[in-house]
Parts: sequence; C-alpha cells; structure tokens
Amino acid sequence: RPANPQELFKLCHSQAHNAVERIFGIIKNRWTILVRPPAFDMSIQVFFSLLVLNC
Repeated sequence: RPANPQELFKLCHSQAHNAVERIFGIIKNRWTILVRPPAFDMSIQVFFSLLVLNC
C-alpha cells in the first residue's frame, strides 16, 4: 500500500503504462499489416483500396 500521494501516483502511473504497452502489443499482433505493410505494387494497392471502399 502506498505510503504517500507520490507513491500512489507512481503506482497508478506504472499500472497505466503497463496497460498501454500491453494494448499496443495486442494491436501489433492482431494487425501485423500496420507493422509490416505488404510489398504489393502500387496499382494493386489502389485496386484493393477502391474495392474495400466500394463494398
């Protein structure tokens, strides 16, 4: 249990930091395309983008 307000702040801050890091890890694992975009030709990327937008 924190003994003073500063220790309480440090505890809450570290817990929030760990939660944010965990969320970023989950996002990076779930959407690997954001980390490593595919090496498609630009015309193929445009085609798929338009396909997704029009569906």
